[in-house]
Amino acid sequence: MDNSFYSNRLSNNHLRRYASGMERLYLPETVKRTGDKKAIEGRRNKLDDRWVIETDDPTKKRDTEVTILFDGFVDYGGIRLNHPSLSLDRLNKKTIILHKLGVGFDSEPLSARICLEFSGAYDWFIRWRNGRGIYYNHGLVQSDFDNFCELLATNDILNLVPFEERLDNLFSEFKRETKVLSDLTAASDDPDFFDWALMAGWIGVTNLALSSSARFQHALLERLAKVKDTHSRRIQRCLAAKTVNVRDPKTENTVMRYLTVWRTIYALSEKHVLETNGIENDVFHGRSVGSIAAEVAREADRTRTLHPDDFFRILQKATHWMLNYADFIIGAAELVLNFKPTGDKISRVRAYRITPHWLRERSYSKEQWLVVRQHRADQLS
Repeated sequence: MDNSFYSNRLSNNHLRRYASGMERLYLPETVKRTGDKKAIEGRRNKLDDRWVIETDDPTKKRDTEVTILFDGFVDYGGIRLNHPSLSLDRLNKKTIILHKLGVGFDSEPLSARICLEFSGAYDWFIRWRNGRGIYYNHGLVQSDFDNFCELLATNDILNLVPFEERLDNLFSEFKRETKVLSDLTAASDDPDFFDWALMAGWIGVTNLALSSSARFQHALLERLAKVKDTHSRRIQRCLAAKTVNVRDPKTENTVMRYLTVWRTIYALSEKHVLETNGIENDVFHGRSVGSIAAEVAREADRTRTLHPDDFFRILQKATHWMLNYADFIIGAAELVLNFKPTGDKISRVRAYRITPHWLRERSYSKEQWLVVRQHRADQLS
């Protein structure tokens, strides 16, 4: 995996442009404090990569403060958004967040919650773009946008990055001992402990994305099975016992959140609010974000492509069910086709019923029920 971009000679130039761009920005009063949790109360420095913002009245609502991060993991190997090579992306994110808080001549203040949602979606946009080997927004074209939408429709946000390729690279590092597998369990003596935060940093995503992806867990277990040591076996036991809390399918509103990142970067580039690293190509062609989001959400609601192992397991179960119950199904179908309702009724408790649910409210003659019972007895003999 080529991460040479992060060691290129342009990093210093990006840092200078970041510093220059930040000089033109200011923090509104809605940014209550900045810095890490140990920072002094009331610290407000726009260069910090952690902002606590509050737009609602705390006397009328609870939990009004939200934290916006500008140093999340965005690429393989623990690369964060505040890496010098990504300074232009970090500048853009700060500029857009401030624009959403009402800073600028053509902006209306939005809620802290909307800013938080945009922040998370923006980081996924960067993860996806970098995963394709594109490190500047001006290089994005229509086919890239189409790929982004297709991956959103898979209902697993982790598909926005090539996580299987990254897992292969990670296990190669284990083999070369540049990384240590036991680190994933070293932080606790609990036999069921697995360090999702460390793994998320290595892969370049979030804890939630990893822990809620059945595909990731399957891919990880598949690779761990090839490693013959006690740490591998411990992790396998831990993961096998874990229930994956699969996230709900993406709704139209969720998809809009990700597509809004494209729209916002393009719109603010057109208005010269973003002076560097903007999106130059209009990938929407007059269509609204909502209409495209609705289309993507419909695709996401369809049956997703099954993993080959899952497909053959389902096929085996279906074949077994068919071979064991085919005669009963055929017999029931023949009874339904020959069915002639009468006014006579018999006890529903004593009668054995194999008819479809849409016929269950009809009346049957005693003779017909006897035929049903005899047919079942013949099949079981």
